[in-house]
Amino acid sequence: MDVRADRTAQCHVWRKIHEDAVLPSDALPKLTRVSASPLILAVVVPNRKIKEVELCLLQQKLFKDNILNTASKILSYSTGPLTALQIITYLSDTRDALAALKAIPMNLPRLNSFAFYASDGAVSQELLDAFPEFLSGFECLRSLTLMSRNKADSLPSLQNVSLAGSI
Repeated sequence: MDVRADRTAQCHVWRKIHEDAVLPSDALPKLTRVSASPLILAVVVPNRKIKEVELCLLQQKLFKDNILNTASKILSYSTGPLTALQIITYLSDTRDALAALKAIPMNLPRLNSFAFYASDGAVSQELLDAFPEFLSGFECLRSLTLMSRNKADSLPSLQNVSLAGSI
């Protein structure tokens, strides 16, 4: 399937989910933070003042570029505006992870805070080396958190890197 057909299919899926949603757009008017999978986000985020999202991609097959691209497009429909994104994911392949991460600054360039939690799998040196290019896509990122539960990865000994301030 070519890229254009894949994007068209993604739009049809999102439209179908949105049309079938039972949650009216005026429901939960004070909701500002959501922690969910992409399908739940498709129902909850658009046209709501969501400012913080925790995207749960705990199955290995979910951390792919087409899924993260669709999810970040869904998040761009927040009227919040969205300022913080946390991704909890299973890391299995560095190249897949790099391809997936590129969708975030492309669709959400105005994030203030980004957190990446590897629930399983190792954060490789290759992934860390690519982070400056990834971060350069953001216009006003002020906070970055990288965490991993894997003691054999390339993060410092506490498996947590957090930078705050002007990045």
